[in-house]
Amino acid sequence: MNPKKIKKIKHLLKYKDVNISGKCCYFLKKKPLKEWQIKSGKKVAIMGVGAQESRMRRTVWVRKGCVYETKDQVVCNPIIFFKQDDIKEYAKKHRIRFAEIYYKGLKRNGCYCCGFGSHMKDENNFVILKRLNPQLYENVMKKWGYEKICKQCDIGVPAV
Repeated sequence: MNPKKIKKIKHLLKYKDVNISGKCCYFLKKKPLKEWQIKSGKKVAIMGVGAQESRMRRTVWVRKGCVYETKDQVVCNPIIFFKQDDIKEYAKKHRIRFAEIYYKGLKRNGCYCCGFGSHMKDENNFVILKRLNPQLYENVMKKWGYEKICKQCDIGVPAV
């Protein structure tokens, strides 16, 4: 994406007083995991992430391996080095069924309503959300105000 457009979007969102952060990841994923660990007495996090998903995950794998300790838990990434074809082959061989969402054409199941990176691709989370769950899409766009923000930022989204 054009660096000027990115700068324009950041400036616009700051100007419009739109708060942007990664805190949702903490509240929707990390905090519930910590609460479960406390409640269960277990100090492990088994994650189904792959190194090919992001540069950060690849770097952590290279530096720390598949199993490593942090200050308060043991992290286990058993499929970190698998490629998508490896995962599909293994699942087929052992008759493992994926979450339904993957059979609807989704490659990853991140947060549907996340606008992160939506300005960088045509098939963004909002386009996918409209296809998979039109009612939720309408709520996100109308009730949560995403339609206005996407319009102001020139992010392509389908009409409600």
